[in-house]
Amino acid sequence: DDDDDDDDEVATLRIDGGVSVAVQDVRALMGGRPAPVAPSSTSTSSSSSAPSPPSSTTMMSSSNLDDSMQQLLADAKSMQLAEQKERIEAGDTSDGDSFSLPAAMKSVIGTIVAVDFFFVVGFLVWFLAGVFSTYALKNDDIQIAFNGKFEQLVQS
Repeated sequence: DDDDDDDDEVATLRIDGGVSVAVQDVRALMGGRPAPVAPSSTSTSSSSSAPSPPSSTTMMSSSNLDDSMQQLLADAKSMQLAEQKERIEAGDTSDGDSFSLPAAMKSVIGTIVAVDFFFVVGFLVWFLAGVFSTYALKNDDIQIAFNGKFEQLVQS
C-alpha cells in the first residue's frame, strides 16, 4: 500500500522563532479512514439535543483528503524553507538555539525588575500594616520598625 509512505510524512514548522509545530497526516492516527467533516451551519438556533452522526454526504472523499493533506505538508515545508532562507540571508547560520547576548541581558533585567517589584510590594504591605496598627490598634511598634529600617534598606 503506497499510502503508508504518506502517513509517515511529517513537516515541522517554526512559528515566531520559538514554537515548532509538527504537521502530519491525521489519517495515520485514525487508521487510514477519512475524517468526517461537518458542514458549516448558518443557523443560530441552540438546541439541547445531541448532534447527529455525520451522514455519508458529509464525508470528504479520500482523494480530496489526499490532495489537501499533500498541499498542507507542501505549504509547511515551503514555509520552513523560506524561514531558513531568511535566516541565511540575515547572516544567522545557527539553528536558533545559540547564545544571544541581548536575549540574556533582557532575561537578567527582567529577573531584576521582578525581584524589585516583590520587594516594593513587601515594603508597601509592611507600611500599610504599620499604619493599620497605629490607627486601629493604637500600637505604633510596626510603624516605628518600618521607619527605622526603610531608610537603611532603601535610601542608602
